Amino acid sequence: MNLFSLPPTRRLLVIDPGSRCIKVLLVARLMGNVRVLRHRSIDLAEGDLLAPEALSRLLDTILQEFGPLPAAIS
Repeated sequence: MNLFSLPPTRRLLVIDPGSRCIKVLLVARLMGNVRVLRHRSIDLAEGDLLAPEALSRLLDTILQEFGPLPAAIS
């Protein structure tokens, strides 16, 4: 992640949709560095999460847990 590509806010949600798992990170810009404050990973190999409705509900829960922040999808 390029440090200069972060928005002027100090905290940001980063969502990385992969083929095997989806990673959700809460990152912060502190003293010129990027630090991961919290992270969650959703394993897509689990059969019950492959349904779009279940995956959407789980992502909504994670995003509510992390709080209302600007988001970036990588």
